Amino acid sequence: MSPSSHSAERVAEKVQTLSDLELAALLCLITKEHAIVEAEPSLLDPLCLELELIAGSVFGLSSTVLECSERTTLDTFGNGLLVEDDDISYFSSPPRNSRDTVCKRLSLTLASEVFAYMQNLIAFLRLHRAVSGGISALATRHFELLVRALAPLHGLNYVPPSLVALAARKIYPHRILLTAPENERSMQWGSSLEAVREVLDGVTVDDVIEDVLQQVEVPL
Repeated sequence: MSPSSHSAERVAEKVQTLSDLELAALLCLITKEHAIVEAEPSLLDPLCLELELIAGSVFGLSSTVLECSERTTLDTFGNGLLVEDDDISYFSSPPRNSRDTVCKRLSLTLASEVFAYMQNLIAFLRLHRAVSGGISALATRHFELLVRALAPLHGLNYVPPSLVALAARKIYPHRILLTAPENERSMQWGSSLEAVREVLDGVTVDDVIEDVLQQVEVPL
């Protein structure tokens, strides 16, 4: 077994021991992006405590909790994230060589068929009759970023379609905007409003994503 394969297996084994929140935090650190964690109002305080524990005990990071409202300004938000540390070591790192590297970048293969599958999912989401918007270029960038981050965490040096579907379920739920029946595109060529209302009644964002995943042909 090559060193890179052994490292990939070790990473995958460690990932399997992480909780859902720990894995979400790890993906944020890898991709350098934010995450949205949903919870019932009564569970927000325990959720904040768990995230603080994860930041400190799992990743060795300091954390802060900001309670935002409609009156929160950008300056207030930014100042709340600042870390007070006058220690010079905070601003400089000791020199390192290749032996100090904990994790090396693994080569990742994204087959043309899988890339086409991703593009088809994006196109079908945009054209879905229940969608009015939200499938932006930024969402597409985050989609591909998450796909590429998930593969190594599963011990893979390639992207299978199943990880593409998983990434779609994580990236798009909070982005997709559902259309009102009167704005559904088939109304432009004479569809019945009552019929459209009946079709769209009860349709959720998750329903849209699952519908598209069922429609788009998965590469073999």
